[in-house]
Amino acid sequence: MFCSVESSARLESWSFSRKSMMNRRLEYVRITDLEEEKGNSLIYSTSVTVAAKSTQKVVFCLSSGAEAQPELTEEVLESVKSKYSSVSSVTLQSGDLSIDMFYKWLPYQVFCAAFFNRFGYDSAGTVNTFRDKLQTAACLMYFDSVAAKKLILDCARCQFEKGDVLNFRDACGAGLRTLRYDDRLFLPIAVADYISFSGDSEILSERIPYLTDMPVPPFAAAVYGKPSKTGRTGSLLEHCKKALFSTETDAKNRVLYKGGDGDLAVAERAAEGISVYGTILYYTAIKKFLPYVTFPDEKEKLNILLVKLSAAVESQWDGEWYRRAVMKDGLVLGGSVSREYKIDLMTQALAAVSGAVSSERADFALRSADRRLVNDKDRIVPSFVPPFEKCGQEFEAGKYPPGVRSNGAQNAESVVMFIEALYKCGRYNRAYEILNMLNPINRSLTETDMKKYKSEPFSLALNVTSSGCAGEGDLSWFALPASNMYRCITEYMLGMTFKGDTLTMRPRLPDKTKEISVRVKRVKCDIQILIDNSVKDGEWRFSVGGVTYNSDTIRLFPSLNGKNITISRKK
Repeated sequence: MFCSVESSARLESWSFSRKSMMNRRLEYVRITDLEEEKGNSLIYSTSVTVAAKSTQKVVFCLSSGAEAQPELTEEVLESVKSKYSSVSSVTLQSGDLSIDMFYKWLPYQVFCAAFFNRFGYDSAGTVNTFRDKLQTAACLMYFDSVAAKKLILDCARCQFEKGDVLNFRDACGAGLRTLRYDDRLFLPIAVADYISFSGDSEILSERIPYLTDMPVPPFAAAVYGKPSKTGRTGSLLEHCKKALFSTETDAKNRVLYKGGDGDLAVAERAAEGISVYGTILYYTAIKKFLPYVTFPDEKEKLNILLVKLSAAVESQWDGEWYRRAVMKDGLVLGGSVSREYKIDLMTQALAAVSGAVSSERADFALRSADRRLVNDKDRIVPSFVPPFEKCGQEFEAGKYPPGVRSNGAQNAESVVMFIEALYKCGRYNRAYEILNMLNPINRSLTETDMKKYKSEPFSLALNVTSSGCAGEGDLSWFALPASNMYRCITEYMLGMTFKGDTLTMRPRLPDKTKEISVRVKRVKCDIQILIDNSVKDGEWRFSVGGVTYNSDTIRLFPSLNGKNITISRKK
């Protein structure tokens, strides 16, 4: 096997080792005059002069096992462009090029990270997390509903009969069974989103086997193994109900902390306490899946539980925001009395988005988070402040330095949820500002920006450090943040809701945006919709071919193709 490389520019130097680019501190400092060292990489160096306000095109051809064919460059490039420019069913022309390009690249990031294994070495395990796969499936609906359905069913096959799931499952079927409560709840959430989008309720009848029991040892937080399939199967409906009914709460209907969740998973052994975020997530899962529960007794039980969960969350109001968790030993996470982890972003955002709390408190909590967490100067929104330094060693987050990754760095998942919450509470201008802060293009506009960000301008990073090397991108090729951001722009900013062959639109555009053009391609329907944002009051109404209808919903029929379609506010 050999590798062939060609370039349209003159070769100046090359090497097979990255060390030829480094100094003694292993910093990348050299891109020319490379030493011809042996190794398992290929560095090909050339120089190009680009005049001011001009462009230069350089073609690199890399081929494995065959001669490079630079004459096929244009053909290959056009093929790739054609494939990925038509991935999404929605495309955008807003007049803000940074948002338009960002939105266009998000589907590519989802596909590359979720299916083509494009991610950093330290991200390989995280792409197999149960919840991340399901959240990615919720975005895939817009690109490939068949792939989304397959991914959901594959995740359902990771469930034990008790309702919890196998996490970080690899290609061999091995994974981690934990005491975390959150993973299982994303199954009914994803299934509900899929059915609402596609209208495919038959997915609930799919028969799926359970995994054999693999007990977590006493006083441990997880066990690793390769469980086999049992001879027993259940419908996807039954799998989702097991996820809901197996979630444990205390006498006051607060979700038990046990193995924790997400960034606050416990490191070694189960923790005793309650999770406020978990209680809100449980409320969200029940509320979304409730329409698909058919037995009257179960439906009544879940309806009653919704009321109790809402009251349980409200009981954790701390005066200006909601607490994150309360441990049995007295440790409060996300409380005004806390020296570390005083306020977190995700709990406040999810409380507002879920509808589990009053609108007044939701708005107050968001304003508290905005005031205490958003750093407009450095364009960073930490997931919580202050980061752990002394008291968080029992959590996975506490293993990182302050302000790095899950220990108080900016987390794109949390920020996207915060943006959605701002949109839901009517703060459209602020939501758009935060969205632009998260956009990697806006972190890469100058050479100074790039030296600080050190990450790709076309890929949404999961983390941005908030202290030390503040502003530095981390874990950039991830499906999860791209999936969530795509849905945020589509469903919240553009206000688009698909249900089968119908489209409802209630845009939430900033005041400075006068109009946006949106192209929608779904089945045999290919239409262009102009969003007229010139009028700020009234109800959104569609106009088709000059005729205004008293509705913000249209049926996506091929007969609409080529017609002049506008949605605007009418008093």
